[in-house]
Amino acid sequence: MTTSLLEQRQVLRLRLQNQRVILAEQLTLAADSQNEFPRSLTMRLLTQRSSLGFLVATEIFPQLLRYILASAGFKSL
Repeated sequence: MTTSLLEQRQVLRLRLQNQRVILAEQLTLAADSQNEFPRSLTMRLLTQRSSLGFLVATEIFPQLLRYILASAGFKSL
């Protein structure tokens, strides 16, 4: 069963319109959520997942600090 080009065009046009509506809703939600605290996606992740924040604070941050200090010419701690 083949559909005419006009019917295919109409179906595609409706799909695109639906996608635009969905994207507009998603962008509106995203814009509204940017006013929430914390605004940074990284800080949201760290505050909402306390175990991840603890891991960063105890394991990753000290290593990063050592790397930064070493690259700045400070001797190891």
